Amino acid sequence: MFETLEVGKQIKSSDFNSLQQKLRDRLLQAQIELAGRDYPVIIVVAGLDGAGKGSLVQQLNEWMDPRWIETNTFWEHSDEEESRPYFWRFWRNLPATGQIGIFLGSWYTRPAQAAVDEEMGPEQFTLYCKQIESFERLLTDDGALVIKLWLHISHETQQARLQNDSPHRRPGPRGSDKPYELRGKYDRTLEVSEQLILATDSGHSPWQLLEAQDAYYRDITAGELILEAMLYRASR
Repeated sequence: MFETLEVGKQIKSSDFNSLQQKLRDRLLQAQIELAGRDYPVIIVVAGLDGAGKGSLVQQLNEWMDPRWIETNTFWEHSDEEESRPYFWRFWRNLPATGQIGIFLGSWYTRPAQAAVDEEMGPEQFTLYCKQIESFERLLTDDGALVIKLWLHISHETQQARLQNDSPHRRPGPRGSDKPYELRGKYDRTLEVSEQLILATDSGHSPWQLLEAQDAYYRDITAGELILEAMLYRASR
């Protein structure tokens, strides 16, 4: 599944500047039109450790009006959340109609990381995947547009980015060392990720897989996928 994403797609810096201006204008227009519609847009940004998910979310907030975007991160769980059903913490942070909610560290992170660390068995992981699919179907049945982006990088790229002196390594906006990105042995993480994607890829909330080796290509491609989904939904 993931090998097909490692083809080295890139966008030159000079091309990025012109592409992003056009994309930004269209995303802003789509966001303005969304304000008058009766459904929200939910964007899930997921993928491997070091794939640049935080950077992508920051770029999306720069391209669009951040006043109407709610970026959700789930570093720690409160006692109240632990006493509630698993999806409660996400449900209570869903965006209102006409607005956009970005989930960085979503309902996928905790079960996937537990499976990577072998703290969760195959049967329990399969059950979580079924519950996730049901949760997303509930969201889309209620009218929400769910856009799911999976960022992939090669093992070599991941190792280079996670070096302490790498320019790609930036401190996260949180006061915890618990990850929102999948961490662990690369091959094992890919194995769990493939199971997760196949089990939760559906017509109502499909996965969009993109190569994240090059930051310019990653950001432009992600922005175009979001724009395409928003325009398609608006035309229905």
